[in-house]
Amino acid sequence: MSPSKPRTFTPFDPDSVGGAAITVHAAPVGETMLSEVIAQCDWHMPEAEAEGEGPGTSKPLDNMAKWRLSDLAERAFTMLKARGMLAGEDLKGYRGRIAVAACGRRISQACLGDRMKIQAAFLHEMDKAEEASRCAIKAKATAKDIALHKLKELCQQKQLSMCYAEGVAWRVWKRPLDQCSAKEVWAVFYTLNNNASKRDGKGREANRWKKLKSQRNAKKTH
Repeated sequence: MSPSKPRTFTPFDPDSVGGAAITVHAAPVGETMLSEVIAQCDWHMPEAEAEGEGPGTSKPLDNMAKWRLSDLAERAFTMLKARGMLAGEDLKGYRGRIAVAACGRRISQACLGDRMKIQAAFLHEMDKAEEASRCAIKAKATAKDIALHKLKELCQQKQLSMCYAEGVAWRVWKRPLDQCSAKEVWAVFYTLNNNASKRDGKGREANRWKKLKSQRNAKKTH
């Protein structure tokens, strides 16, 4: 295949960030790998983050992701319009209707956890059932799936067996990783990362499990 020419898009929504055109040097595609979604996530674990959401899934989509979804919506709209199936509906109305039906938000309001849902919806509109099905499966990736993915990556990077991570989970949470919450998996992740840093002579030992240790000490005093 010959390389695609850069494409310039104009703002697709009144509340889009910035309002300036953006040039895309790679052709927007209808399917996005889970690894691409994970790569965009913010891996900081704020204490106030709601359980079930987890880091990354509630992060707003960046402009590039919005433009790609918008381009997919325009292609779906053009195809259906040519078939005479969208009489009286304009692109903006169609795009908003499908996105809201998919996740409850318009593309301009969508977060990372909505991306695959919206993508699957427009692919379904284009009769691309197989691609839509794959996106729908990826849309179900939970915060725990993301945490486990990053934990496995860390173990590979630090040359650690996942049995080591399982051991930490059993020692601290008294259950295997697959029964831990997303927040608990992240705790294992940071413990392994801090232990590896200590082994390499980096980081501060006092920071490892600091919160958990303080909670245990508080219980001992009562």
